[in-house]
Amino acid sequence: FCGDGLQFLKQHPDTYSVIFCLDVLEHIQDEDVLLNWIDSIYNALVPGGRFCCRVPNAANLFASYSRYADLTHARMFTTRSLSQ
Repeated sequence: FCGDGLQFLKQHPDTYSVIFCLDVLEHIQDEDVLLNWIDSIYNALVPGGRFCCRVPNAANLFASYSRYADLTHARMFTTRSLSQ
C-alpha cells in the first residue's frame, strides 16, 4: 500500500494484531494530529493487539543530540509521556 498512513489506519478498524511505528511519532508537529494517530492506531488493533513504537528517548544522556540531529523532530518522549 502507498498512501496516507493516518487515513489507512482509519479505514482498517479492528484489523491488526500488531502495529509497528518506528521513528514516526516524533515528526508529527501538531499535538492534536499526534493524538489522532494514537487513537487511530488503537482502533486499528484487534482486542489484545500490541503497539510497538520507537521514538527518541528524552531521558537519555544524549537526548539533546537526538532531538537536534534531525531538524524534523518536533518532540521527544520519556517512558512517562508515552504512557500518558
